[in-house]
Amino acid sequence: MKPKTMILMVVAVVCGLGASYMTSQLLANRAPAESEKVKMIVARKTLNLGEAVKNPQDMFEIKEVTKGENAMKAYLVEKDEDWAKVKGRILKRSLRVGDWISLDDDTQDPKDPLGGMNVHLPLGFRAVGIRVNNETNASGFACTPLSRVDIVHTIRRGTDKDSTAKVLLENVLVLAADVATTRNETGGAMPASVVTVALTPEDCLKVNLAKEMGTMSLLLRKFGDTASSKIKGVNGLDLESRDAKNESEDSSVEEKTTATSTGSTNSIAGLNLPAFPASKHKEEQPEIKIVKDESKGKVHRLRITNGDQEKEIVYLLDTNHRVMIEEIKRTELKKDDN
Repeated sequence: MKPKTMILMVVAVVCGLGASYMTSQLLANRAPAESEKVKMIVARKTLNLGEAVKNPQDMFEIKEVTKGENAMKAYLVEKDEDWAKVKGRILKRSLRVGDWISLDDDTQDPKDPLGGMNVHLPLGFRAVGIRVNNETNASGFACTPLSRVDIVHTIRRGTDKDSTAKVLLENVLVLAADVATTRNETGGAMPASVVTVALTPEDCLKVNLAKEMGTMSLLLRKFGDTASSKIKGVNGLDLESRDAKNESEDSSVEEKTTATSTGSTNSIAGLNLPAFPASKHKEEQPEIKIVKDESKGKVHRLRITNGDQEKEIVYLLDTNHRVMIEEIKRTELKKDDN
């Protein structure tokens, strides 16, 4: 092998070894930084939008994670004084168990003049007030901020057909009860005379027109219930048809009761029992007719009914109004004896 070739091979090997050594040193120096651990606070339980952080340690816990992009955005707790910065702030979004928070992006200072309603008002929506009372706001339970309600519009006109009540809007966010934008400490009802809700510009126009045409009431929805109502509205005729239906049902029950008392239907206390078998006695017994010479008296007919059995007897009364059939005479005599 030529000396020149040998020299080039040695230089290549030395360069390769040098590059490998430098790469290993660079990775060794970077490993501690990438594996560095930081402490962030995460939700200990499910927390709702608008909830105040009264005791941070009860609502959050510390989670140690590898320092990364999310950790740089999250609120980090290095000492006890860091917990104090979270206390008293208002959550700007709902949190699930394990969700981390950013102090500026996810919480709001309650003293911030731009906080409160402005925080809860969704982008593109408008805040509009609706005048209510205890009857139309479910005794104040439909007024609690951050609850969801349906708005019902009722119009009373001259006729039952034109008088209507319909669901104007569904699943509407409540922003404030009078001037209160947060729930009270007990989480109970908050009676108010004006409820502020979040609506789209188009829905705001509908509500303003509805105020002039009739009355409105709020129906409180269960938390998390987003299902749409199957019935959108009724009028006065629907109420009458409902009354007629109830009367028809009552009449049907009465007819069944009457039928039971006469033996045609064996139904007791709403139980559909088998009907009594029809008696064949009526078919087997021919109609009894006894006819005598009508010149000797006045013709009369007697119909005897016993349950589902019937027979007819034709008889005569003589000139002294006495029965001229032995069967009737026995009945007459027995009645006279009693």
